Amino acid sequence: VAYPSDRGALEKFGSVRLWRNDAGLTSTQLAQQQASAGFKVWMDYDGPDGFAEYMDKLEAANEDILDLEIIGTTYGTDPEGGPDTPRDIVALRLTADEDNSKDGSKPAVLYSSMIHAREWIAGEVNRRLLEWFIKGWREEKPNVVNILNTTELWFVLVQNPDGYQYTFDGDRLWRKPLRDNDPGGPGPLVPDDLITGVDGVDGNRNYPEHWNFDDEGSGTITSDETYRGPAAASEPETQAMIGLMQTIHPKYHISYHSFGNLLLYPFGFQVNTPSADDPIYVAWAGTDKKPAVQGYNPGVGADLYTTNGEQTDYAAAV
Repeated sequence: VAYPSDRGALEKFGSVRLWRNDAGLTSTQLAQQQASAGFKVWMDYDGPDGFAEYMDKLEAANEDILDLEIIGTTYGTDPEGGPDTPRDIVALRLTADEDNSKDGSKPAVLYSSMIHAREWIAGEVNRRLLEWFIKGWREEKPNVVNILNTTELWFVLVQNPDGYQYTFDGDRLWRKPLRDNDPGGPGPLVPDDLITGVDGVDGNRNYPEHWNFDDEGSGTITSDETYRGPAAASEPETQAMIGLMQTIHPKYHISYHSFGNLLLYPFGFQVNTPSADDPIYVAWAGTDKKPAVQGYNPGVGADLYTTNGEQTDYAAAV
């Protein structure tokens, strides 16, 4: 993914051309074709069958074990150029005897997804895991009943509601939450001008754990896909997740992403830097010869590439 401002730098390394699939479609054309045909699986955030409505209905149908909690609000965006309307950042708490147990009163597990807006399948994996637990409880499966009796499971299905909705309304490959980095910029506020390539902050580089450690693990210019933001924890999405972690102190946390068949664990800020908890992570994730999930490659986060200000690094460190 590259924006027009990146083209000059890329052309120094060779010719630049649009990727096309076997049918000759660019990624933008392919996304438009899929949208026009009607999605069979994917749901947006705002629509009548979107994630916000889905979570409300799911809680209403399972009030004995499920609670919906608003942990923050976003900046809000309107791709049509109207007033911005903040969106709720929602966490779902799943546990037995939900009404009579306080948040954090049992050991907590946190499943989060969609910190990066375009990674649609991450949210779907997390949503289906939530429904798997609910189904197991209703069917009185002993393992699930035991887990919900002794543990509280927290699901943040869409960490980045603004960016996620924008992948439906504007740019299918958008990644970041939608901080306006050039307020009052040139031109009328029409859909193509409202959100530009210089907007947004990478939520997975905004946490106060080795934030701004170097310019390799996060970006310093606003147009960079890994732009870290003007300060550590500057973004409402980051603040919401930090507040949740400080409340429930999760014993285990997984942040779902997409693209690579990888099981990554802290730390990501520097190569060859395993943490003191490395034996635990290896026990969970497995080894190259015997991974915990078949077909996946486990390892320290920096084995993929370095990241500073990253969410699971923050969770592990704090």
